[in-house]
Amino acid sequence: MILERDAQLRLLDEATRLAVRGTGGLLVIDGPLGSGKSALLQAYRVRLPETVLVCSAAASPFDDYPFALARQLLDHVLPDPVPDLWDALDTVAPSTCAPSRCRLSDYRPEVREAVRQLVARVRTIAARTPLVLVIDDLQWVDHASLSLLNELAGDAGHHLLVVATVSEGEITADRHFVREFISRAVRRLHSRPLSAQAVRELLEQRLGAHCHPGFAKVCHEVTRGIPLLVTASALELSVQGVAPLARHAHLLRELGLSHARARFLDYLRVQPDSVLEYARALAVLGPGSAPEAVGELANLNEPQSAAARQALHLAGLLAPGLGQGFVHRSARDAVEASMTGRSHRALIERAAVSLYGNGGSCERVADLLLKVPTRQGEWARKALFLAAETTIERGERQAGARYLRRALLEVSDEGAARAHLLLDLAVTEQDGEPRAALNDLAHALSLFPSVQEKAEALVRALPVLSNGMPDPLCTEIRDVRTRLGEPERLSGTQRGLALRIEARVHFLDCADPARLAAVQERLDALTPGSRSPTSAERELLAVLLYSGMLTGGLPAAESVRLAEHILSCEPVGPGHARTAVPVLIMTLAAADATDAACSWLDAAYDHGDSTDRGLIRAEQALVFLRSGRLGDAKDAIDEALAAHAPEGAVAMSVTALITAAVAMELRDRALAERFLLDADKDPYANDVCLPAVRDLLRGAMAAADRNPRRALEFFLDCGARLERQGWTNPSLLPWRTSAAVMHHRLGATDRALQLAEEELARAEAWGAPVGIGRALRVLGLLTGGRQGIALTRQAVDALETTNHRLELIRSLLQLGTQEAAAGGEEARHHLRRCRRIALECGAPHLADRALSRTGERDEFDLAATRSVLTPGERRIAQLVATGLSNRDVAELCEISMRAVEKHLTHAYRKLGVRGRSELTRLLSEMTCAEPAVHPKGIYPGRMHGGTGPQC
Repeated sequence: MILERDAQLRLLDEATRLAVRGTGGLLVIDGPLGSGKSALLQAYRVRLPETVLVCSAAASPFDDYPFALARQLLDHVLPDPVPDLWDALDTVAPSTCAPSRCRLSDYRPEVREAVRQLVARVRTIAARTPLVLVIDDLQWVDHASLSLLNELAGDAGHHLLVVATVSEGEITADRHFVREFISRAVRRLHSRPLSAQAVRELLEQRLGAHCHPGFAKVCHEVTRGIPLLVTASALELSVQGVAPLARHAHLLRELGLSHARARFLDYLRVQPDSVLEYARALAVLGPGSAPEAVGELANLNEPQSAAARQALHLAGLLAPGLGQGFVHRSARDAVEASMTGRSHRALIERAAVSLYGNGGSCERVADLLLKVPTRQGEWARKALFLAAETTIERGERQAGARYLRRALLEVSDEGAARAHLLLDLAVTEQDGEPRAALNDLAHALSLFPSVQEKAEALVRALPVLSNGMPDPLCTEIRDVRTRLGEPERLSGTQRGLALRIEARVHFLDCADPARLAAVQERLDALTPGSRSPTSAERELLAVLLYSGMLTGGLPAAESVRLAEHILSCEPVGPGHARTAVPVLIMTLAAADATDAACSWLDAAYDHGDSTDRGLIRAEQALVFLRSGRLGDAKDAIDEALAAHAPEGAVAMSVTALITAAVAMELRDRALAERFLLDADKDPYANDVCLPAVRDLLRGAMAAADRNPRRALEFFLDCGARLERQGWTNPSLLPWRTSAAVMHHRLGATDRALQLAEEELARAEAWGAPVGIGRALRVLGLLTGGRQGIALTRQAVDALETTNHRLELIRSLLQLGTQEAAAGGEEARHHLRRCRRIALECGAPHLADRALSRTGERDEFDLAATRSVLTPGERRIAQLVATGLSNRDVAELCEISMRAVEKHLTHAYRKLGVRGRSELTRLLSEMTCAEPAVHPKGIYPGRMHGGTGPQC
């Protein structure tokens, strides 16, 4: 089946009918390589009536003897014997078969006579039975055969039709007589590319499977609808077992088409040197190159360059328009395959030198130099460095790193130039390739001669919150700190440098309990009082506060006062992950003081760049979680993870920790599994905190699966890790209370009580209400009876002042349950209050547990259910509850379908419902529900002939 060629086939049929009536002639089908000319010719042959005699042949550039094509065409139709005629023609030597025109008069008399007899015999046959001569690839016809064809097709009064395909791009300069012959055609048909729909049909034919429209669209874009490229793509897809699905469409852009490459290479092999050299120069310079630059690299003058470019265009190797490059990567691959490795490299070197000398783009020069594995000189180093600077400024750090790595080849193995290049490379790599960055930094440090240069390199290349580094690099950092001297004895820039190095050393010491003990003393010496700390002082103070929070050695109130002071002095702007602010945020969250952090992060998000926002959204998720804004916390961490993977070791580590915290608090199994999957990846291999967090989360999942013994093992492993590191503050990672509950379930109440009491003592030493309240709640659960109720009531009292509403909800739920079991009168009050706060915070599962214990909904409860939704969510939910589809709601509210779906998802989660029917039932219970009103005042019910909801 041939696609989109019906009009051409009808014209061919008409030409056949005319020949049958005695009006023959020449019809030419032209087009570039792979445009489907041969397929059209084959389809035409199949359609020819049986009353017509058909002779077919294909010309070849390798048939270089006289009358080669003529013999293919006529041998089996001429009456035997005719050896005398062919013998006469065989006397024509190849050297005499190159006339300037395809005229019979160019040959000797005996040859002319033999040709006339052949023509007469063919016309006699055609007079009896109409004759169609079908010729493929006429551009390769030998001179002698073309003279014969010229005589046969020259008279339109005979019943003979010559139909030939020709690729004009393959007609070389020494074969212009072919152009003269085809110029006499009575009609010319042009083979055009396929449409997107035809490409889809062709793929389905070749692959035997349904083709997704999106896949077909991309295939049409990549192949430009050229049949050769489409069929070659189908062949390659079939070999690789790739189904034509939408999710596989991206593979088409990098698909190597060996069949098409071979066809293009065949074309190149028979082209003159000028065409071949122009194609090679273009393959090296790439798309977008000026034709003059390509011609110069190919050593062609302007007319030669224009002729070569025209030949490549006509042959279909070049895309339409100047500077567009090759039509497909397989064409470029074919050109590159026509060169030896040595000649290819030599051409690339020449291109780089020429482009640099003519003031070309530094990035294009650098791209060429990436392919040259030999040293070129100082000019190459400058070009590569400039290209790296340009790409890094655009945020393309991976490209910048490639250029810097190649620039290392242009400098000596020792000295300052190499040290600075390695440092630039380490800074560039630290986001995407942190391990490589550390290796390059270590190498650079070994080349810097002075401690001052080493310190500057460390501050530039290492974010303050760097950990998990190789031991030799840690030793180097400590050595630099010692050699710099005490900051108090320094001034100006040197003091700031010493403080920043000290901050990095203290962050390394977070995993060393022996060194953590010295934090309090250093903090006392450094505290700035009422003055604003410098940028370097803020770095060190933030790390010291974080270290003090981990051990619980510094009271929460004092930590909050100093942390808020530091944060108020910290400017917002790009480069957030390189600052110490993330540990300040964690310190404030652990101390239940999130107000200052919330407002600062809002401003930072507005002023930060795209690389910062993923990390900032993760930090906002932690703040929201600790502020009782559970829905906002889930949205923020989802956005942090969905926007793009956080770049850099610091951003990845902080985001992973917060992901785990949100997953544990919200009992979100999908989020927990995502964390566990990511936490096993290589970038986190040396992180000192993540293993403990991983154990705690796995324990929580085992507990949810009702496997207390397995959960206890994980909790105790987590505790052992934290104790070894000296991280005794229970506020962020409360493993003791979790282990105590598991001990209790397994019947080891004494051990459970011991752990809970230890947790309470440490929480009271730290002083944050949430840790104290959690420990008291667990003690109340373990103790039971009146004493247990009293302990749980203390937990509620401790948590009344905290922003951590989720822990208050749990304590209220436990208190209400205990009071109900004891027959207490306040049980209903506590459970109703628990449900109201749970709905306000977005914890419907806890609200449902409270409801199950009271068994009632009242007006106050329903009002709380309404209040948990934003006005936009409430309006969308009410519209959906009336029976409108998402599309109807989107049109009514003049918003996108995506916005409607987002509002509905949030409403489902906040209300604890699983779909439209449950949402409708819940909203119908709400008395005095607000009508959902279109901004123009139209009630949605009226779209269906109703009068809208009534109060």
